[in-house]
Amino acid sequence: MPATDLALVELLRRLNPGETVIENVGQWVGPNVARNSMFTFGWAAGGPHWVLRTLGKTIRYTPPQVWQRALKLDAKSAHGKGWKNYLKEEAQKLYPDLKVTLYTSDALLILTAALRGLI
Repeated sequence: MPATDLALVELLRRLNPGETVIENVGQWVGPNVARNSMFTFGWAAGGPHWVLRTLGKTIRYTPPQVWQRALKLDAKSAHGKGWKNYLKEEAQKLYPDLKVTLYTSDALLILTAALRGLI
């Protein structure tokens, strides 16, 4: 995600996506997470939605379970606390020329599932 709202707008204008797939995340982020953290997460998650809607773009939402199953990824329970690292490793295999991070791996995997017509 770009650092500012304006940078997000400029990025999406430049990319000019036709249809966009956004992960449909739940509202629960954990038992020990402060309410203000949940608000901040929701606020940030809504940014791309409203920018894309303002630009007149089509948005589809996919739950994490759907894109993960479509890519035949292991069950989350098989990795426990190493789940995000597992997703990063899988994304890195698909995109060896990119520097995949814990922050970009989900987006790359969702992109892969969408481009393959799996979601």
